[in-house]
Amino acid sequence: MSFTARERNNPPPRKKSCAACIKAKRRCDFAVPACLRCSQRRIECEYPSRTPQVKAKVKAPKRVSHEPTPLQDVVVADGAVGDGCTGGHAAPVDGEASQYGMHPFLCDLETLDYGAESQGYDVVHQPSMLAAPTTKGLHDRLTEVVARRLQFSLDQIQKAPRTMVMETRTPWSHPLVYADGMPRSMQDAHASCALYLAKNRANAPVILRCIESRVEDLLCEPLPTTPMDSLAHTQALLLYQIIRLFDGDISARASGERLIPILETSAIGLLAHVVFDTEANCPDRFAECCVATLSDLWKDWIFQESARRTLLFTFFFLQAYRLLTGSQNLYQCDGRLGLCHSWMVSEHLWQAETALEFRDAWRQKNHFLVIDGQFTAVLSEAKAADVDLFGKMLLSAAMGIPELEAWFASRGGSLK
Repeated sequence: MSFTARERNNPPPRKKSCAACIKAKRRCDFAVPACLRCSQRRIECEYPSRTPQVKAKVKAPKRVSHEPTPLQDVVVADGAVGDGCTGGHAAPVDGEASQYGMHPFLCDLETLDYGAESQGYDVVHQPSMLAAPTTKGLHDRLTEVVARRLQFSLDQIQKAPRTMVMETRTPWSHPLVYADGMPRSMQDAHASCALYLAKNRANAPVILRCIESRVEDLLCEPLPTTPMDSLAHTQALLLYQIIRLFDGDISARASGERLIPILETSAIGLLAHVVFDTEANCPDRFAECCVATLSDLWKDWIFQESARRTLLFTFFFLQAYRLLTGSQNLYQCDGRLGLCHSWMVSEHLWQAETALEFRDAWRQKNHFLVIDGQFTAVLSEAKAADVDLFGKMLLSAAMGIPELEAWFASRGGSLK
């Protein structure tokens, strides 16, 4: 097909980025009335090549208040009352933190200086990894924090879709939690993980669209009300988020970032079904139970421990992601991610394949109850074989990877 000289010399005008994206040298998605980057930063979005009618002053979104759940007042070990999972608005813990608590890691996250313009997320294409802010001083500080505290956890997080497909487990989801049936939300997430493992350069757009379609189907459903459905809903969203935020595709990452408040809401819904053990209410219930009740008690423990870990991991994951993207919306540095929680450190309990094997492990092996991120008893009394993968992830973030490697070496084990 031929063109006239006039047509060849006058091609259609290209879309121009908004003024803010041009100034920041960032990719603009050309959305109107405001692009995604300006919307997230709540700044005026102005397109030089468009009429003044499309300029928009982005208003702050309305806050969504959540009705308190029955378990938002959780009694912690020392008898103080926590305020549950408040998404970063919990009151700080009084008194000094234990030297083996989560405080050093969380304080490192909160004290980073993100600069005056770091509001929301900056969507930058970065294949196979999360992108940190580009300010040199901050980038160096983040690189140090990631290398010393987060890299081990990030490596395990990226493996989660594969381990879910191959072993029906993650560090926060017991392999037998869905033994009696998997809710539809997790069936779709499991299938999406399997589909994602087959992704290559040629089929990537199709596979990511299929996964996006599964996510949209999940979001169209009402929030679940039963315990198992609530757990499956949160775990499915976690897997979708891991896929989309870590993939490196800019569209997938932008969609994942918009899903973050929904993941938080799902976790808060799961909170209503979680029972947090404390030193006072955690009796030795498995040591003397009869065979007739053992199976039911074990199944209940599998669900509750998976739910407790899922709830804690959700906010740990979001805290780490917000740090890596330079957001100032970090959860409050109270040593607990704004959340009262407890979970059990025991490789032997977590890996038990039968109820009798679980009871034997409960009677004969060490197990440690970690409340609000305090690892003192674990680090002073546990053996290397007592700590499972979930414990390694949180301990490496709390202590630092080199320090945890030294701890394992002193007990004849290895972090890897």
